[in-house]
Amino acid sequence: MFTAEDINIPVDKSGLVIYFSVKGNRFFFNGNTGFLSHDLPDYADAVFGALKKSNKEKRRIWKTLEEQFGSNCRSLIQEITLFQNGRHPSLAVEPRQKAFLPRTSPTQIVIYTSQDCNLACSYCYNQGGTFGGPSSFMSTETAQDVVSFISGIIKEERHDMINVNLFGGEPLLNLPAVKILARRLQDLNHLNLKSKVRLTLATNGTIYNKEIFKTFAERPDLSTIVVSLDAFRNLHDLNRVFKNKRKRSSYDVVLANLKRLIKEGIPHSVTCVVTHPFDFVSAAGELHKLGLRCVELRDLTYHIFGEAALPEVFYSNLALWKQKYLEYSDFHLDYMAKENAVEHVDRNMLVLKYADVLENSGEAGDTLACGAGDSSIAIDSSGSIFPCDGFIRHHTFKLGHVKDGFDKAKHKCFEQWILSNGQHRIDNGRCRLCFAKLFCAGGCYAHSYDKNHRLAPLDENRCEYIRETIKIDLYYLSEMKRRGLKLRVQLADEASVGRSSQLQESGDLDFKKLPKQEKDLIMKELKAVQRIGPFET
Repeated sequence: MFTAEDINIPVDKSGLVIYFSVKGNRFFFNGNTGFLSHDLPDYADAVFGALKKSNKEKRRIWKTLEEQFGSNCRSLIQEITLFQNGRHPSLAVEPRQKAFLPRTSPTQIVIYTSQDCNLACSYCYNQGGTFGGPSSFMSTETAQDVVSFISGIIKEERHDMINVNLFGGEPLLNLPAVKILARRLQDLNHLNLKSKVRLTLATNGTIYNKEIFKTFAERPDLSTIVVSLDAFRNLHDLNRVFKNKRKRSSYDVVLANLKRLIKEGIPHSVTCVVTHPFDFVSAAGELHKLGLRCVELRDLTYHIFGEAALPEVFYSNLALWKQKYLEYSDFHLDYMAKENAVEHVDRNMLVLKYADVLENSGEAGDTLACGAGDSSIAIDSSGSIFPCDGFIRHHTFKLGHVKDGFDKAKHKCFEQWILSNGQHRIDNGRCRLCFAKLFCAGGCYAHSYDKNHRLAPLDENRCEYIRETIKIDLYYLSEMKRRGLKLRVQLADEASVGRSSQLQESGDLDFKKLPKQEKDLIMKELKAVQRIGPFET
């Protein structure tokens, strides 16, 4: 857990640059550039600690330290002084993003085959796919139009990978549409094209369809059935209940179907939502007992579309959550060293989330909070295209239809709206001066609009949660490097990275035989972790 000695010291006047610790491990992090260092000199505590003193006392301490430790300490103090005075070159204001990046060629597509569900989960962010509206299902004709729309993107061959998620509600309530989508999208992977479809079906696990699942098994390297199972039977059945058979255990049904997936060799992963009391470690242990090879542990999404108030399951306790999340981070650091460890998708995604910032520290990039309407889109059951699934209930944001493609005028209008109102880390003073801005950028646009009917950054309560998450995650990443641990992505040897690496080569998979798309992800994650280095003045 966090120790009494853990600190958080603003290095500049606002706290954009911080000196902090987790479990006594000291870090320097520049929130304006993404530079992180965990390799700090012994006198760093005294140098940074002086910032909490009066100016007179600070100067006295620094003078003593300079006399004791010499020129390197003097250079560090001089650099800190530049941060304090606001004149450090790395504090330069970010340039505004002027346009979307891919522009109507998305790489993330969510498809709502069913806007209805047979469960009534207490924490469901989209209310069973309905977003508080009426139920609806995609027709087979619309499903065919969706395939044609995605085929057009694939055949452009602008991207190596297009991620497609068949979603809901419960998508398997609409078997005819899912059969068409799964079969014809998988057929695209059998063509000799540069672009591939990474196909996912997100299901509550209560329905088993052998035909659809066998289609996914044709390309296990590119396809996954993602099943929701909340680890413990009592918690799962408390929060994930059948609509019309509330006394029936949904856990038992899901577990039986999950065992069948394992037996029949269907590529799968399990997603577990961890609610209060946030016992990530015990949840991981329960999932490991089931013989799974791939799991994801997730926090609640603290918003329900179409609802002003959150139900009791969203109980919040930041101090307890910090303790439990840190315990889970340490647990996984130890667990990674074991042979045949279960893959934790959330940890892989964590590295990818931080990869762009750590790998490209100091470089100008995307200043928006996400790729809504740009790199990502959602398609509702009628075939309408939206910036993401969070905007589905707001038809003002419809960007076109799969039969006709994007409406360029509407897409341009959305682009201008987001660029004008959504660059919080530049336009909002609280975001602009926050060390977390490169990872957060002000929060989810869809949540904000659904709640406020305008784009506004997160409230302070959620900001505090984000800041503490980032500090623990940075600690986790630095420990990965320090320990030389093998994550799923750390398969490349030093020659393929092009630099000396503290990360060890894994013997579990042959890097050279992996698809190019997998190699690119591996290299991105590996380089990101390697960017964590010594403090340089």
